[in-house]
Amino acid sequence: MNNRITRWFFIACVGFASQAAGDIKMQENYREDQGNDIEVIIGGEPGTEFSGSLTVFQKKDAVTHQLAGTVPQNFHYLGTGIEINVKQLSSDGELEIQVRKAGNVSRSRTRGAQSELRLRVQ
Repeated sequence: MNNRITRWFFIACVGFASQAAGDIKMQENYREDQGNDIEVIIGGEPGTEFSGSLTVFQKKDAVTHQLAGTVPQNFHYLGTGIEINVKQLSSDGELEIQVRKAGNVSRSRTRGAQSELRLRVQ
């Protein structure tokens, strides 16, 4: 009887330790994902036309997206870094890129047709 209680107690302790280790790993993954959340805001004077590309870097891969439209526009990605190249197409207006990652904000602004902005955040 004493061996059964000891065995049961051992199994229960191993189970709780295993669950606690899993919870810690989930918290670490959550924090890692939070640091990899990237928000891109293309703003400026509403209606300003732009085109360009945006490359999202992940651990081993890079994915490039083509961009075109008018401001304002927001995009959200998960990655370790980002590079954005945008050209203002409108002769009037102002174009601004804002990248937010891990509590940091990077900005670049231009005015005038064919003006280009390049921003890289890691």
